[in-house]
Amino acid sequence: MKPNVTILLAEPNLYFALGFSQGLRIHFENLGLDVRISENLLDKNHCDMVFLAAEQDTAKLRYLTQRRTTPAHQRIFVFKEKPGQYDGTQFKDLDGIFYRHQSMSWAMQIATQGLYSLTPPNVHKRRSATHQLPLTNREMEILRYLANGQRACEISHYLCISAKTVSGHKRNAMEKLGITRSSDLNYWLLRGGIGQLTAHCLPTGHLWNTSANSLCQGNLPLLLLPYRQSKQPQN
Repeated sequence: MKPNVTILLAEPNLYFALGFSQGLRIHFENLGLDVRISENLLDKNHCDMVFLAAEQDTAKLRYLTQRRTTPAHQRIFVFKEKPGQYDGTQFKDLDGIFYRHQSMSWAMQIATQGLYSLTPPNVHKRRSATHQLPLTNREMEILRYLANGQRACEISHYLCISAKTVSGHKRNAMEKLGITRSSDLNYWLLRGGIGQLTAHCLPTGHLWNTSANSLCQGNLPLLLLPYRQSKQPQN
């Protein structure tokens, strides 16, 4: 069985993306590898390589370049139209920059270098899997409400806790997920991030229906919230 490589390609220029993906397929097949090229941003959580355009909105660019919730072996490369004065600073944490005027052979050289620096597949582990704390049931509950568009004051009313407590649980969840901004959390939730959480991120013995988080194509899926018995009026 051939080794396989999963590559996420996030390039809005469809003509360039098509040519680049065809070049990748031919190159990796010549190396005796099966390659799967995806445009689904949720594959960021487990793919081996990411090739992304620098011309993304800010939230998407942060999501595609963050590493805390991705495999430790993942390599990230950026496409740019032309060199910029601050490229070395802006993209210093990435594994390489490819300018669109450069030859395909140069791009394949970058890809090959990334391939040979990968950890062997049988020891692939998430960078933070050994020390990342799982989410608590309360944190999961609040993430569900946030994914459904509820505000902190509404969530505090539903759960009979203060809005300050809701915000505290939200901050704790963001820290565990490696997310630093509320806008990035909203983006992650809209992309169906809850349904992509791996077992070590979930509460022990969790009862969450992750099947409710299908891939976000078209309309957002209905997110199932935990059932809470309403208080009975006192006579």
